[in-house]
Amino acid sequence: MTEGIVDVLNFTHTSYDIYNAFNLTSDTYLIPESGFYQVAAQYSISARVNDTYYIYFIKNNIIISDRQTACSSSSIDMIMAIADIVYCTTGDVITFYVAQYNPAHAFRVFYQFPAPTFCTIAKIP
Repeated sequence: MTEGIVDVLNFTHTSYDIYNAFNLTSDTYLIPESGFYQVAAQYSISARVNDTYYIYFIKNNIIISDRQTACSSSSIDMIMAIADIVYCTTGDVITFYVAQYNPAHAFRVFYQFPAPTFCTIAKIP
């Protein structure tokens, strides 16, 4: 993740997708039916003091929910997470984005430990 650049949160595989609605090429989820959905995502990153990290998700190119956190320790394995409940209609598209803001520090890489990078999108009955 390069400072100041907003990136789509990239996923490499799906583990459970009964509607086959997640597109691994575009990293988007196409809502299969209208209703309320619980939407959540997280990533792990090796952070440094004063690094600021941002995670958000959009529905149809509009920011629905976002979170920003600054790292206060000198070096830490940090988890950024977001969760919300949102009403969606059939055909809406959900995408997760991340960014790092701090020109003094170098490129950061997402990694799978201690906590994995994932997203979950589930219709609430």
